[in-house]
Amino acid sequence: MDSLLIQLQGSKKVVLFSPQELNNLYPFPVSVHLKHGLKLRASYSQVYPDRPDFSEFPKLKQALQQRYDLTLQAGEVLYIPAGWWHEVTTLGDEVVCSINRFWHPHPLTSAAWSWNKWRVHLGSALALPKILWEGMSNPKTWQSLMRRI
Repeated sequence: MDSLLIQLQGSKKVVLFSPQELNNLYPFPVSVHLKHGLKLRASYSQVYPDRPDFSEFPKLKQALQQRYDLTLQAGEVLYIPAGWWHEVTTLGDEVVCSINRFWHPHPLTSAAWSWNKWRVHLGSALALPKILWEGMSNPKTWQSLMRRI
C-alpha cells in the first residue's frame, strides 16, 4: 500500500530503501509466520540500518549505499510508495504526533506483480494455523480474536 505520513508535532527520522533492495535487507522469511503467527512478520527486516552487522548480513552494505535519510518536521508530509522499506524513529523527548494514511496503489496491476506485496499476504495466510491454535487453546485469546472479527 502507498502511505502518507503527516507529521503534526515533533520530528521523526525516516530511513528509506527502494523495493529493489529487498534481498539486501534480509526480511524475515515468509515461513516465520508458521511458528510465530503475526508476532514476527515477513514485512519486517532482520537488520538495523544504524547498527549494521555485516558479518551476519553482508549484503546490507549494498542496501546502505542506496539508503535515503530525512528528518520529518511538524507540518511536513512524506509520501512512501508501495513496496518501499522504511524505518521511522522519534527524535527528541517532546510529544510526537503523526498520522499515517494508507491506500492501494493504482493501477492495481502494478501491485499485483510485486513480490513485496505477495510475500506479506502469504505470510499472513501462513499465520492462520498458529492464530487458530492459540485461540482454541486459550479462551481469553479466542474471545479477543472474536472481538476483532
